[in-house]
Amino acid sequence: ETPELPTRPALDSLRYGVHETPSRGLSVNFQGIREFRHGDSLKHIAWKLSAKHGRWLVKEFERQVNSEVVLMVEMSARLHAGDASGSTWELAKDVALSFLLQQTRRGNTVRFLSNFIESDPASTDSEANAIIRKAFELKPQHDASPHPLPARYTDRLPRGAVVVYIAPIGPVAPGPAIEALIRLREEGLHPICVFIDSPSFVRH
Repeated sequence: ETPELPTRPALDSLRYGVHETPSRGLSVNFQGIREFRHGDSLKHIAWKLSAKHGRWLVKEFERQVNSEVVLMVEMSARLHAGDASGSTWELAKDVALSFLLQQTRRGNTVRFLSNFIESDPASTDSEANAIIRKAFELKPQHDASPHPLPARYTDRLPRGAVVVYIAPIGPVAPGPAIEALIRLREEGLHPICVFIDSPSFVRH
C-alpha cells in the first residue's frame, strides 16, 4: 500500500484545489477589500463601496490551490543493484509511479524527473499514463554530471512543492544529494527521501 504523502499547497499553483494558502488570489473565500491595482479583474470591483469612497475598491479572496509534487528518481548506474524485476531501479520506479497515480487522483499536479528524463506536469489519468509509458523503459545509465540529481532542476521546481527523492542507498550515505535536498528545503520546498537498501539486492 502506498503511504500518504504530507502534501502542502503550492505557492505558484494556479489551479483551484483543497488547500488554503496565505497568498491571496481569486477563490470563494472572501478575504477583504483593498484598492484597485492594475491587472485586477473588473468583476471583483466592489461597486457600492467604490461609489461611497470615491475610488476603485476590489474584493479580495483567499486562494485555494492543489499541491505540486515532484518525483525525483535516481537512475545513476553506479548506485543500483539487482537484476530486472529484482532490482533497485524497478522498485524505485514502482514507488514513484504509485505516488504518481495516488497524487493525480487527488487532483494534485505531479512531475517525474530522473537523471535522463523530465516529464511534463500531470494532473489527469491520461497525463499520468503518458509518464508511465515514458518511465517504463527507463533503466540506469552512466551519469557523467558532476551535480547530484536534486541540484539539477532547482530553477524549474515550483515554489512550495513537495519533492520526493527516490534512490538506492548503500553503506555510504549519498552526501551531495542530501546536501542538495537541504538547500531545497532552505529555498522553501519540502523534500522527502525514500531510500532503497541496495545491499539487500546483491546476490552473494
